[in-house]
Amino acid sequence: MTERKMDATRLAQWREAMLAETSVSLRALASNYLGAAGEKLDKPKLVGAIAAMLDDPEAQRTAVAMMDRLDALIVGTVSLAGATSEAWLRDLLVGELSFHELEYRLANLGERLLLFATQDGRWAVNPHFDAAVRAGAARADILFGAAAEEEARIAAGTPPAGGAQGAEGAEALGGVRPRIMPIQELALVAYGLLRDCREPLLKDGRLAAKLRRRLAALCPGDPGAVGAVEAIVNALLAAGIASRDDEGVAVNFRAFAELLCAHREDLAFALAGMLSGRPGKTRSLAAAEACRPFLDRGFVFSCAGLRRFIRFMPGEAAGGPPGADAQAAPAPVPGVEAYADALERLGLVEREAGAFRCEPERALCPWRAASQEACASVDGSGAIHILPSASLRDIVELLDIGVLKSASGAWTIGLTRESARRAFTAGKTVEDIGRMLERMSGRSLPQAIAFDLRMWEDEYEAIKLYRGYLLSVDAASARIIEQSGLLSRLPNEAIGEGLYYFGNVSGATIEKALADSGLPPPALRSSVRQAQARSHQKSASGEAKAPGQTALEHEPREAARGTEAPRSGDGSKAPAAKGHDAGLRAAFAYLAEGLPASGGGGSPALPAGELARMNLPPGLRKKLEERVRRKLIYTAGQLRAIVESEGGAGGRKALSADFGLSAKGLDFPGKLRVIQAALKATYSRLDIRWSSEGEIRSCALRPTSLRKTEKDYVLEGEDVSSGDPLSIRVGSMIQVSLRKGYLLGDE
Repeated sequence: MTERKMDATRLAQWREAMLAETSVSLRALASNYLGAAGEKLDKPKLVGAIAAMLDDPEAQRTAVAMMDRLDALIVGTVSLAGATSEAWLRDLLVGELSFHELEYRLANLGERLLLFATQDGRWAVNPHFDAAVRAGAARADILFGAAAEEEARIAAGTPPAGGAQGAEGAEALGGVRPRIMPIQELALVAYGLLRDCREPLLKDGRLAAKLRRRLAALCPGDPGAVGAVEAIVNALLAAGIASRDDEGVAVNFRAFAELLCAHREDLAFALAGMLSGRPGKTRSLAAAEACRPFLDRGFVFSCAGLRRFIRFMPGEAAGGPPGADAQAAPAPVPGVEAYADALERLGLVEREAGAFRCEPERALCPWRAASQEACASVDGSGAIHILPSASLRDIVELLDIGVLKSASGAWTIGLTRESARRAFTAGKTVEDIGRMLERMSGRSLPQAIAFDLRMWEDEYEAIKLYRGYLLSVDAASARIIEQSGLLSRLPNEAIGEGLYYFGNVSGATIEKALADSGLPPPALRSSVRQAQARSHQKSASGEAKAPGQTALEHEPREAARGTEAPRSGDGSKAPAAKGHDAGLRAAFAYLAEGLPASGGGGSPALPAGELARMNLPPGLRKKLEERVRRKLIYTAGQLRAIVESEGGAGGRKALSADFGLSAKGLDFPGKLRVIQAALKATYSRLDIRWSSEGEIRSCALRPTSLRKTEKDYVLEGEDVSSGDPLSIRVGSMIQVSLRKGYLLGDE
């Protein structure tokens, strides 16, 4: 749907909603916004005249300028979410305002024509105010940001009152912020550490002390490195790329490597999705794109704002799923709290005094996807120094054969006896390692390293413990197998006469190959009989897992639940989302620019000043002041039109809205009249001061009923601020004031 068609649809919805108003309500609106000019117009012409008034730039600037923070938060949320039910709005704005405050605000914003209720009961932004609302309300600082003073304090690095001095982890010398390592680099560190350590985590999911010490050496000065690596390991467990067994944590390093390469640009968000149960490459790319402008500017989220931001991420039905019942309560959105927690655990946001400051360094991508040039230098001591030209795949390949020695600034990987044995166990040969190092360095392998590798391989081959399938056949069957071509189709190793080792090739595959060669099914062995004379009988066939460290350890299993099969590792982006998600992405880019609230054109002249200069009767002035207070008058022309329609200074007729009705003290009948007027109104609230047990109390109350008792009347209602039920004796009231005056349905 094009933008023009979308605007036309919204305009038609707004016009339909206005025409559906009762004649009394529409006339009340016309009287307020058009004055006497709308008295003789029929409904369609009235709606057209109101639309023309709303298109006045002065009216649009004033409407936006008169919005307070909560007005802007509500209108901006509706603007970004699209047509939204009150129940979904309440869910999106949780913690910002009470149930009844939202109800009153929506009614007031409807009268101010900033919002309108569609025929299916949802709230939408008046299309005449679209541009002004986007500039003045649908802004990142309003919808998601921390309070201005809190953001300024965090930006300046000033600690909160009574808080710790300086930024957490700042270096003592000169107060310099430490180097924050990107998640991409910390994931490579985790890859290297997991290659060397089978027990990285304690039972409660925290990193073991040994790994904490190694991380402190590898990532000096980064206060969040331990927490981020801990989160990375737990994300791998959640996604099935790693699993726990009796020996600790088993990792599918092939799947881990593909995760690193396929999610080069959005790795942090892929991990956050895995941690929170919201995996998927398309989703993580969309999250990275949405978050990038906020990370780039070091945006400071409020606690509620961060969760609201997650609700608005592409792929979420922020305003409710299309076609859903507008009155129904929203279903819980899975993973919002978990995703916010994951962002914090990975260090993408850092909690500071009740707010969350973005850490742009965590989302950087310092390593490229591929490299066609020399990317490492190898010296005779076995140290491999990684050059800035290295790619992710290069580093992963080097970590497969070496031990990470340093990762902060200059990266160094060391070849050791233990790392070489690990590489041999994974199936690599001395020739494989030598060719790889020569390709990466562009030079011949140093003789000392070549000698060490050959010596380590000889040591490794001296004692073998096979793990996997071993096929034992007699001489006749061996000739059939060799002539049939079976051995050329399956990876194998001939380890003796009539003995063929197939490693992790499945038993079913081997059986089928034997059957295709015309041989009978093999006798399967999964345990060892009593020792026999012939050596090959001691190694009974079957899939036997040896306890402890094995000399040939094939990759465990491919990545299981929770992750998509990674595609190419070239960092290419997923196709752009369509429809609503694409609109949200465009809105995020717009939001991050932080446009001025006025939307340009200078500050508007508010109508209060014009009213102060008018010579009006006290009664008319009071009622017009109430309308200005309720932000129902946008321009001086509108104000003059209302005064003219009411008879000007002579006060030919009075405004029908009964603003400011109040009664005090001993005026018992007056207090009853105020309460009864409130009970008849659609959107009313009572400001009450009363005496209870010698204490003077006050509240804003939504009245629900008035009942007579033997000695008094008792008002029943709901506290506007909390929604709690409240009962107040009329006789105890010191003052009761009616706050109504909504045009729709009250006049």
